Amino acid sequence: VASEDEEKIYFLVGHGEMRLDDVDPLRGLSQLESFLRERNYILATLDLAVDADVPADADLIIIPSPQASLLPEEVEKLRRYMSERNGRMIVLIDPGRRHGMDELFFDWGILADDSIVVDESPDFRAQGGDLIIRRFAEHPITRLLVEYQITALFGQPRPVRTDPAALGNPRLKVSQIIGTSEESWAERDFRSQDPLQFDSGRDVKGPVSIAAVSTRSAGTDL
Repeated sequence: VASEDEEKIYFLVGHGEMRLDDVDPLRGLSQLESFLRERNYILATLDLAVDADVPADADLIIIPSPQASLLPEEVEKLRRYMSERNGRMIVLIDPGRRHGMDELFFDWGILADDSIVVDESPDFRAQGGDLIIRRFAEHPITRLLVEYQITALFGQPRPVRTDPAALGNPRLKVSQIIGTSEESWAERDFRSQDPLQFDSGRDVKGPVSIAAVSTRSAGTDL
């Protein structure tokens, strides 16, 4: 709080994202807004359909749960921000939603499969239906969770993993940092199958990665 540095975070809008001024308990970010402002961050919104480019003072862009696909020209602005300006992004995407950022993710060695994570074990589901997550890889992002053995609650997560094609790229370092239980699986046929059941020929047995971080040797993060 006493830091004199003021970093500016832009939250993307225009695709049904979560909003900073929304107090809704499921999709509102009003508590996050208060948390960040108390820590000396400057917050603003970014509409890439209107703005010619990502603002020059953007220290971080957050894309919080878009409900519609980004336009190709919007994605291109994000690609330039990341590759030409050593940008940083945090992207949160829902299962079953078309986000339009597959090529951007490909650049950074990340795959966001069109699946949902299912875990029917009562030991890994909260009363409200959220998944209880206890599996965290060693990483600066998860350090406190690992050190204090903190569990986390997730709603309906989407698998996010390392693209095997990126393993041979010496400039990229992709880490899977949060995973579900061994009782879970990634369900591909969630739109048509009822009830959901594991299919060894199509589905992926847990643990399932639900968060990944990618860093280029130049010092850029996604």
